[in-house]
Amino acid sequence: MKWIEEFDYILRALSGVSAARRESPAAHHPVDAIATDVDACRHAAGLMRVNHVGEICAQA
Repeated sequence: MKWIEEFDYILRALSGVSAARRESPAAHHPVDAIATDVDACRHAAGLMRVNHVGEICAQA
């Protein structure tokens, strides 16, 4: 029976019938929140720093 549920899940995902179960996190952060290019660069640098730390921790 489990394989039938999994097959149903795959078909729903591929056909677009399924809906998201939770709201998108981007809904709380409007595009205008990053006002200038400097702010955008700082924001991107912060995200990359967090990403890099996560990669280092994952390798350890």
